[in-house]
Amino acid sequence: CVEAERSLRGAAELAAGVIRGAPAGEKLAERFTGYELAILPPLKAVELRKATEQGMKVLAAGRFEPVAGVGVPVRLECVAGRLTATVGASPPLPLSAVDPEPLAQPGRAGLRTWGAELAARRVIVSPAGAAAVRIDPERPPPAEEAAERARRDLCLVILNLNEFVYVD
Repeated sequence: CVEAERSLRGAAELAAGVIRGAPAGEKLAERFTGYELAILPPLKAVELRKATEQGMKVLAAGRFEPVAGVGVPVRLECVAGRLTATVGASPPLPLSAVDPEPLAQPGRAGLRTWGAELAARRVIVSPAGAAAVRIDPERPPPAEEAAERARRDLCLVILNLNEFVYVD
């Protein structure tokens, strides 16, 4: 289960929350498998979708018109192939679907956007059988954790440079 409050900028074409996500194909940054709740501002729509290596399949859809810069509460959950989602607050738009061929892999949770910046607040990830984790950008991590993240990110940048040479 993933919950968040998302706000979009004016030119956004898509803002989505992903659960059970995993990279797929040769261009890993562009393709994935998993379930997503996609807000599509140009179409004034929201879709509950399943992404596979063969493409995207819409499982449920509704009409929704987000307001740029205003936070929208969203929730996406999958239990035994039954997907439920809500978008908005008063009243929330419910979406639900049953996937006849549910994805079995646990995968990852995430947010993605297309066309403009996506801001997310109060992101809560609740893995099955585990405690919920709140990811709060307004609250910085402890100093030790921040230093560890910085070292890890620096190593990833260095190792991903094309000019880097391995020496035995």
